[in-house]
Amino acid sequence: MDILIKEEVEQIETTLWVDFYKQVFGPGGLIQKHYPSFEDQLWFQEHPYWLELQEKLARLRETDESKISLIEPERTITVRLPKSIHINLNREANALKISLNGLCVTKLMSKINKTTVPKNLSVRGRRSSCLAT
Repeated sequence: MDILIKEEVEQIETTLWVDFYKQVFGPGGLIQKHYPSFEDQLWFQEHPYWLELQEKLARLRETDESKISLIEPERTITVRLPKSIHINLNREANALKISLNGLCVTKLMSKINKTTVPKNLSVRGRRSSCLAT
C-alpha cells in the first residue's frame, strides 16, 4: 500500500463527514489521486486500510449533526425496486434505529463485490455521469 495516502489522511482536520468523504473518497480525492484507475481502486478496496477509512467515516457520521445541504449541495436519486426489498430496507433501518435515507446512504458508500453485480443489466432512463453536478 502507498503509505502516502495514510499520511495525507492523518493530516485531514475535519469533524464533518461530508468533508472527509469528499477529501478521501470523492472525485479528485486521495483515493483517486493515489489509485487513478478503476482496477486500482478495486484493489485498494480489498486492503485493510480501506476498512479503517470506512470505519472513520462511520464514526464521523455518528457525531456530525450538521445539515449536509449547508456544506455541499444535495442531489436526489429515484430508485425503482421491488416492494419486498423496500420492506426489508425499512425493517433494517428500524432495527438499526436510523432513517431509511441514512441506511441507503450507508449502503451506497459501501464497497460492492463485482461478482454479485449482474452483467446483463441494461442502462435505462437518464444515464448518469460521474462528472454530473
